[in-house]
Amino acid sequence: MKKTTLFGIALIATFAFFTSCSKDSTTTPNPTETNTQKLVGKNWFLSAATINPGFPDGMGGTITDFYAFMDDCEKDDFTNYNANGTYISDEGVSICDTTSAQTTPGTWKFTNNETKLLMDDSTSLGIVQLEASIMKLKLTQVIDTTEQTMTFTFIKK
Repeated sequence: MKKTTLFGIALIATFAFFTSCSKDSTTTPNPTETNTQKLVGKNWFLSAATINPGFPDGMGGTITDFYAFMDDCEKDDFTNYNANGTYISDEGVSICDTTSAQTTPGTWKFTNNETKLLMDDSTSLGIVQLEASIMKLKLTQVIDTTEQTMTFTFIKK
């Protein structure tokens, strides 16, 4: 059971390393704007990360709000997507590990009729919402026979 908890936390932490977001701004949706236009050229900060169903915390409780367990140095990380299918993840002002690079490059593309965002040709995230200032993505996976859905909310800053 402890391995499952550590695996789940490691998986989410890995995903959070490659993506990020923050506060909401009130922007009127533009129905003619493409998903690419909504995504690119913005700093996206992680503002929420939930897990359903939650997983054991190893102390008799259940973790459903992963964002609450993140360090402050992770909460200022952001990702900027480029129109050419590349992105840069940036550690932000507060760096958790001073031996880590400030930025990490990667690739992205839309798949499945622009209903999924494929990161680095390996992680496929369902698009729950994509607007000019908010993006919600979900990742569903099976861990020890339990299907868990992780939902990540990103805010343009």
